[in-house]
Amino acid sequence: MVDNYGYRLGNALEVSLPEPDSTPLVLYPERRELQHVTTELSIDILEFLRLSQCDLQRLIGSRNSGLGRVMADSQQWLYEAEFLVLARQCLRQLLNNPDATDLQVELQKAVSVKTQERWFVAWNAAYASQEFQTLFSTAVEPLPPNAAKAGELIEAITELARVQRRWFDHERLPQQDVELAYQVIGSVKYAGQLLRAMDVLINQLSVLTRMLEMRTHQEPFCRAGAHGLSTPPPEVKVLQTVFFKFYIGEIQPYIALVYQEAKALQLSLRKLLSVYEDSPEVMENPAWKMYWHQTWDEQSEVSVWNRYQVSVESHTKAWQGILNACGVMPR
Repeated sequence: MVDNYGYRLGNALEVSLPEPDSTPLVLYPERRELQHVTTELSIDILEFLRLSQCDLQRLIGSRNSGLGRVMADSQQWLYEAEFLVLARQCLRQLLNNPDATDLQVELQKAVSVKTQERWFVAWNAAYASQEFQTLFSTAVEPLPPNAAKAGELIEAITELARVQRRWFDHERLPQQDVELAYQVIGSVKYAGQLLRAMDVLINQLSVLTRMLEMRTHQEPFCRAGAHGLSTPPPEVKVLQTVFFKFYIGEIQPYIALVYQEAKALQLSLRKLLSVYEDSPEVMENPAWKMYWHQTWDEQSEVSVWNRYQVSVESHTKAWQGILNACGVMPR
C-alpha cells in the first residue's frame, strides 16, 4: 500500500522515486543484558526438615524439583511472592519454639534479602522476560492495515502493572490473573509490528515529502496561471486524485491506526515502568536505556516514536504547500 502510494505520487509529480533512506531498527536487548542478578539462598537438609510444620517446606521442595529448576521468570516471580507469604507465616509459627531460634534467624535473613530484591524479581518477570522478548521482536511484518486493535494486550500489560504494584504493598499475587496476562503478552509481536510500521512510514514519507517540497518551490509544479482556474489543468487533477484516493483514502487511515495503537501501547508500557520509580537502580540498565531512548521514549528526539510523528506532520505540511500553490487546497 505504501509503495503503491509512492509510485502514484511519483508519477503525478513527474519525478523518479528515489530509494528511501533506511537505518536498521534497534533490536530489543537479550534477556541476559536486561536481567538483574538476585541472591542465591540455600538451606541445608536439617533446616529443611525442621520446616515440616510450615507450608514453606512444600514450596521449597517444589522449587528444588526438576521443573522448579527451569522456571520461567514469571514463574520465578510467583515463587518469590509465595515464599515471602509462607516465610512470614512460618516465622509466626516458630515464634514460641525455643529450639528453632537459629532457624528463625536464618529465615528472617532470607525474608529480608528477598524483600529488598523484589524490584529485581519484578523487573526480570516483566521487561527481562521471554514474553516481552516476543512482544518487542521485530522479526515480523509491519502492522497490516486491517489489524485488530490491541485492546486485550493493553489490558494485559496494565493488569501486570497493577498486580506488581499491589505486590509491593505486600498483597498476595493472583496466580491465575498473572498467568493469563503473560499468555496474552507472549502471544504476539505487536510492539515489533508497530515499530516496523512506523519505520516504513518514516522512511517512505520522508522521501515523498522532499519530492513534494521540491516540486512546490524549486521546480514549480503548477502551470503558469493555474492558480485560481475554475478547472485545474490535467496534471493537477492527477495530483488531486492521488491526494484523495491514495493519501486520504488509504495512507492517512493507516497513519492514524499506527499512531493510535502505538500511543496506547506506549502508555501501558510507561504505566508498567512507573512501578519501578521508587527503585531507579532497576532501570539504570545500559541496554534498556539505549533501547527505550531510540524507540519509544517521547522525550527523545531520535526515538522512532517521535520521528514518526515529525515525519507525518512534515508530510501533511508538504501536501498543504503544493495544493495551496496550485490553488486546489480543500476547504
